[in-house]
Amino acid sequence: MKKLLIIPVIAAFFAFSSGASAQVAGPSLLVQLQTAGVASAINAGAQNVVLANVRLDATASTDDIRLASLPIVLTSGNGGTATSLTSCHAVNSVTPSNNLNSGTNAIANLSSGANSIVFDSPMIIARGTALNLLIECNIASNLPAGGTYQFSINTASVPATAVSTGLPAVVGVGGVAVTPVPVPVPGIPNTGFGGAATTNIALLIGSIAVAGLGLAYTRKYAR
Repeated sequence: MKKLLIIPVIAAFFAFSSGASAQVAGPSLLVQLQTAGVASAINAGAQNVVLANVRLDATASTDDIRLASLPIVLTSGNGGTATSLTSCHAVNSVTPSNNLNSGTNAIANLSSGANSIVFDSPMIIARGTALNLLIECNIASNLPAGGTYQFSINTASVPATAVSTGLPAVVGVGGVAVTPVPVPVPGIPNTGFGGAATTNIALLIGSIAVAGLGLAYTRKYAR
């Protein structure tokens, strides 16, 4: 009786192993947020600032991958607002002057939470290769100092498909991109003489230095 039970268990094990192997070999895409080339901080009024570097990796795929859009999740903190990021677009790092979402696909403002960058033409990532997409935005002049912006991607929402069959690709996602807004360093305060505060203080310091030299000269020859 025991021998009869062993046979189906072994058969089931091999069937499971065979099924797992079949699932691994297929169309796949690894989406990773990287720090290379990303702005370490952003400033008010800046143009075409790289806020995220997204690597689309199909090196392990058995088929070319089609990607019609790129979903991104924006989380802001410390007073940062999504409306401060305007005219956002994606470019291929190899051809950074070519906007991949223009015209009706242009993004005037990002929203807090889920966003989607729809490409003018679907991206094709050839199997065995990888490419990097840069997400760039213009920065509003009223950008709140001290805020932060974080980009992430949800695996389930990446619409990657195999070119030859149209079947969904297995998608893996990794990394988070965080960009801080620098806090401005306070300048020399206005002393009541309008915008000439810096000049006035410099003259005062110079006068003190001259007075000190005169005092030293007087003491030297008074001996």
